Amino acid sequence: MAKRTKFQWEGDSESSSPPERISRSEKKRQALALQELGARLVQCEVSSLAFSGLPRDLRCAVGDYAAFSSREAKRRQLQYIGRLMRELSEEDLEAVKAALGEQT
Repeated sequence: MAKRTKFQWEGDSESSSPPERISRSEKKRQALALQELGARLVQCEVSSLAFSGLPRDLRCAVGDYAAFSSREAKRRQLQYIGRLMRELSEEDLEAVKAALGEQT
């Protein structure tokens, strides 16, 4: 068996294009966009979040944000919320975006 080089990829024998890669900058832009979406989520009323179908961890993290008084603690909590948002499925993200669009 021939040794593969780092430029070879597995795919269809018919297609000669490499698989799509997302650049590191694009990943950072996507993460920042989700963190900003989480910041908009934090500004909503907590009572409306219970009915939006969010996962329990995300609802707790948004609820905890209001309890923090330190600016640094709030910044770290927003980063945590962004991480939880990245773990959501596409359907859940669309539901969150739709709920925020209706409220604003």
